[in-house]
Amino acid sequence: MNSASSSTACVVCGSLQTAVFAQVRGVPVHTTLLWRTRAEAQGAPVGDVDLTYCRECGHIFNPLFEESKTEYTQAYENSLHFSPLFQKYAESLSGRLISRYGLHGKDVLEIGAGKGDFLAMMVRGGVRRGIGFDPSYVPEAAHRDLVDSGRMAVVQRFYDPETAGATADLYVCRQVLEHIDRPRGFLERVRAGMPEGRGAVVFFEVPNTLCMLRDLDVWTIIYEHCGFFTPQSLGRLFEVSGFDVLSLDEHFEGIFLGIEARAGEGVGRGGNGEAVPGGLASLVEKFERRFEEKVLYWKTTLRALSQAGKRVVIWGGGARGVTFLNMVDTERVISYAVDMNPRKSGAYISGTGQQLIPPSGLISYKPDVVILMNPIYREEVAGTLRELGVHPELVSA
Repeated sequence: MNSASSSTACVVCGSLQTAVFAQVRGVPVHTTLLWRTRAEAQGAPVGDVDLTYCRECGHIFNPLFEESKTEYTQAYENSLHFSPLFQKYAESLSGRLISRYGLHGKDVLEIGAGKGDFLAMMVRGGVRRGIGFDPSYVPEAAHRDLVDSGRMAVVQRFYDPETAGATADLYVCRQVLEHIDRPRGFLERVRAGMPEGRGAVVFFEVPNTLCMLRDLDVWTIIYEHCGFFTPQSLGRLFEVSGFDVLSLDEHFEGIFLGIEARAGEGVGRGGNGEAVPGGLASLVEKFERRFEEKVLYWKTTLRALSQAGKRVVIWGGGARGVTFLNMVDTERVISYAVDMNPRKSGAYISGTGQQLIPPSGLISYKPDVVILMNPIYREEVAGTLRELGVHPELVSA
């Protein structure tokens, strides 16, 4: 690791024991905005990433991140609820939270509610009322009954506890914290806005950076994610922000981390009081060595497939797919990205400009190879391909 970067303070614990271990230049700033023309997509703004590791708390962050470059409008689309596998996970999570914290007849507030899918799930599961905050929210007909009855509302702006005008028994924040470049200040504000004496709990969910390191999942490196949380850094962050950690676990076959906490004294060292294990530094060093090797492998593989006259698509037009295409498809071998989210159909990938198509588009295109962006969906995707009557080689990126 590059020790010359040690003057960069960690955004979680403030330590100067930090070092850059991987760099990516010119990545799209937005991976989930829906670009409606190829020209707009190819002209999308770009930024740089310096993955910086903190030896003290185990956090990884990008000090080159500029918040002013990002925007979360109604064109922002990252819902995964069109996948049956993800939907099953979300339903299980919703039910567990409702049961564990006795939320029947109580209120839930969601920070970063997206299109309101998970919030609606909790309300339908027995929560009295759900209120969400997200500037990208678009009123959905699927949730109209909950909105019209007053059981659910989503405010089209960022959450600010001072002006929210609402409190709750459970605060939910999923796949948002990694987008915030000053997470400690944000959490401290959330804690300050929680009602006293109500026993309110927070549940936060973030991508599990251990998967990126262990499995060399380089396609999860995106500009919008300025923070990459390990179990140690996530626990440390909540403790120094004034929370007592109740649980910190891997979710969804290990690709997410979920933390539950109450407002408290906020004491302790690392995640659940644990110091950063030496194995984490070893994973970081291994990633540093193998990162470029994996990118080169896929550039070479795509070139070989093109020379062999193979038709290739990727399955997954979200963050992983955008990163993969921009890092390795420099010769534009791939024409299409498949995504189950119908809201994305017809849009174009940031940077490289491939068009997003629904799975049914493969019937006429007849690809020879489908590159799966997230192997957790392998059986689901294989089943869909069989139902469509297409039989390409299915490989994981």
